[in-house]
Amino acid sequence: MTIIRGDYELDVDLLKTAAYYKNHSLCDCPGCQSYYTQVEARFPALSAFLADFGVDVSRPDETGWAEDGDEIDYHFASYTVAGTIRKMGRYEINMKDGGQFLSIVFNRDYIPNEQTSDHFVITVFGIRLPNKNKEN
Repeated sequence: MTIIRGDYELDVDLLKTAAYYKNHSLCDCPGCQSYYTQVEARFPALSAFLADFGVDVSRPDETGWAEDGDEIDYHFASYTVAGTIRKMGRYEINMKDGGQFLSIVFNRDYIPNEQTSDHFVITVFGIRLPNKNKEN
């Protein structure tokens, strides 16, 4: 299936991507667990955007995060997609969702979990969520 987003043209294997997300394991650290439980409800537009690629927003391959008081700043969240980037865009895709400004980048140079070359990554920048680890 061909998907065009901005200046990007992407070939996506939805079935292979969905199977990947159904079977890959999740991190059990507190920051990741907090992300998994909050991101879908808090960012419906991002969830829909990623679902077009067969990706479950609550099952990223990797996140980078730091506690910042009552919030967690997710420096990035990366998602693997089965397929290829046929045409690279020049800029990230930006969206406003959950009251936050998010940047989305497609990349074929780095693939988490040692996938083959018929995969690419969607990385989301700018997510902040309440720090569930601080709530008692």
